Amino acid sequence: MISCIAIDDEPLALRLFETYAARIEFLQVLGTFTNLQEAQTCLDNHDMSLVFLDIQMPGVNGLDFFRQQKDDLLVIFTTAFSEYAIEGFEVNARDYLLKPYNFERFEQACLKVKDYLEYRNKQKDKSPPFVMVKQGYGWEKVMFDEIMYIESRDDYVKILLTNNKHILTKSTTKSMMEKLPGDDFVRVHRSYIIHRKMIKSFHARKIILSNDKEIPVGSNYKDLMNVSKED
Repeated sequence: MISCIAIDDEPLALRLFETYAARIEFLQVLGTFTNLQEAQTCLDNHDMSLVFLDIQMPGVNGLDFFRQQKDDLLVIFTTAFSEYAIEGFEVNARDYLLKPYNFERFEQACLKVKDYLEYRNKQKDKSPPFVMVKQGYGWEKVMFDEIMYIESRDDYVKILLTNNKHILTKSTTKSMMEKLPGDDFVRVHRSYIIHRKMIKSFHARKIILSNDKEIPVGSNYKDLMNVSKED
């Protein structure tokens, strides 16, 4: 199932969305919103795959709203204004539905997302040795073997690299774990992911990394003692 929400300042547009979405068996609608704050709360509290988003709303631009979201969230823009199409695809929109749209066009957009997610999942085993993380309006390549640990900071994560550089990006530890090779990284606390090869020593409630950083071990992650810093 693809979990999604819809955001639009027009209640009629949201009712049409609900009618169409009910006919797509692989969509799971977690809510529809005219209020952006309520929509943001839903996005922050659920693992969301997709948002259907109007662009021109009172006091806010949907493009700017989407740029603030976590980097793995997909978007289909729904708008009556065709002039935003180029900007929409610049932020990697999966599709751009021009109102008024019919069910066939809506279904086509949903299938694009489904195909993309299936392709992305298949590529996990063939993934390159790096992850792309959002930085402002751009993206930065982070090599897996340069990551020491990842720390959760509210709606962001801090990625500390072996050269002591740190990168702050809007994401979660759960989302980051899905992008990292499981053989190399382990989540040892709800707020921490560590690179196995960076482990220097184990202790009862903490791990010491090769840079002498102490990482707490969460009570729900005691099976971490199965982790070895050896291959």
